[in-house]
Amino acid sequence: GEALLSASARGWDGSDNSMVVSGSMPRGSARRIFAPFAGAPSEFALMFSEELEANGFEIEEVAPGDAPDQPGLRTVSEIRSDELSSILCDMNKWSMNGVAEQVLRTAGLAAAGEPVTTAAACDLVGAMLRRLTPGCASFQLADGSGLSRLNRLSPANLAAVVAAGACSIEWGPEFIASLAVNGVDGTLRSRLSDLPPGAFRGKTGTLSDTCALAGVVFTSSGKRLAVAILAETPPGEVYAAKDWQDGVIRALYSGV
Repeated sequence: GEALLSASARGWDGSDNSMVVSGSMPRGSARRIFAPFAGAPSEFALMFSEELEANGFEIEEVAPGDAPDQPGLRTVSEIRSDELSSILCDMNKWSMNGVAEQVLRTAGLAAAGEPVTTAAACDLVGAMLRRLTPGCASFQLADGSGLSRLNRLSPANLAAVVAAGACSIEWGPEFIASLAVNGVDGTLRSRLSDLPPGAFRGKTGTLSDTCALAGVVFTSSGKRLAVAILAETPPGEVYAAKDWQDGVIRALYSGV
């Protein structure tokens, strides 16, 4: 029979994060579930402390804090990131999950200040989705990377985001330019190469048993269509799902 499972996460905004799974599954079946973690800074601090201990340093505590303002300390180097527009372009074209998580938290910091948590930043994105998709089915956001199985979005949600981005007077061209181009670059570099370059610009999302595609189709008749296709697939059938999605894009390009 069908697996009947539910999962809930706790402690997103701290170090004591956990997941509670309840329900039943047929004997011999398997289901993969991902748990969110408190965040990249705390994960890095824990890994760094383990490396220090392995090299003979004694670590008393790993906790949030500020750099001490003491005489004798000096800055030896600085690393500055690229402009946000460049970061977003690389993130969308190459589907950089870790970067997406940090962008979510950066947006949360800019909107609400500290302390920054994934949960609070997801609330911010949720408010945006409710503005863009009034009356749509309920949704649930668990992270910025899209890797959590606790994320719940409908195609209508994603299509509304794509349409809002593509039609924006302020940054519409930049949004479209950040998406992968069919047969040219990013995660679409080997897909839909039989269509004219730029006929489809989109963002992919793939796990072992799910396959998503969202973007803009520039049809042969000169129209622009916001598209979102979400598919749940049996393990090992992701490439078949991608072929089916590409067929839908071809039909939209030629038939509208």
